[in-house]
Order: sequence, then C-alpha cells, then structure tokens
Amino acid sequence: MFQCVYTEKFLERFKMHEANSVATPCDHSSGESEDSVGTHVPYREAVGYLMYLNEHIQTAFAMSRAARAMDRPTEANWTDVERILKYLWGTSNYGLLYGAGNSKWVFEAFSDFADDVRTRRSMSGVVAVYAGSATAWSS
Repeated sequence: MFQCVYTEKFLERFKMHEANSVATPCDHSSGESEDSVGTHVPYREAVGYLMYLNEHIQTAFAMSRAARAMDRPTEANWTDVERILKYLWGTSNYGLLYGAGNSKWVFEAFSDFADDVRTRRSMSGVVAVYAGSATAWSS
C-alpha cells in the first residue's frame, strides 16, 4: 500500500514538501498552549487530509490527538499537525511488505492510564499483524 503521489501533493498543499523530516509523528513533551490559531491556519483541512491518508499505523495516535482539537485548535495543536506532516515527508515512500514465509496472525493491544494531562482520559488501541505487517489497527 503506497500513496506517494497523494502524500507529496498533500505536503505541497501545506508547504511542507521541503521540511526536515522527523523520526516520530508524535511528541509527548509538546506543551499545551491556550493561544488559538484562528482562521489563518488550515487546521481542519490538514486534519481532514490526514484522516483520508491514514495509511501509517504510526500516525494513528497522533492523528487522534489532532482530531480532538478540531473545534478550537491552539498553536500547540498546529505544531503537532506540522510534526505529523514532517513525519509523512520522511516516510512517504514506506509501504506494507508481507513476508511469504511468515503467515501467522499476531494481535496486540495497548493502553495508558489517564495520559492526557488536560482531560485525564485514557487511550487504548489494537493492532492486527499478518505476515509481519499490520493489516488493521484502531486507536
């Protein structure tokens, strides 16, 4: 599963096609800002594109955090979305590769307890892996 062309057009749309890539799509140490981004930042459009593009299991958690701020995004939320875009820039040529010899299923679940500092909500997720590659995930 590759979506290189769509990803590149998407990154050009948000002027992130020449940004430096980052190793992870989410930074847990990003601070909370109360400053609203206003209408000059295309936050909803960017998150909508990311939801459509969500082919990377690595971005599922970061995108769920970004989607929670759709009604009143702050500067910290926009910084988080920019980080996801930078991650996609560095991984746009990645895809799923299924191994021929390893045909077993692995199911994993994860959770945290009250990790969201602002709301104290917990987060959980599951992933189904077949032949060494994720086939389904939810966060």
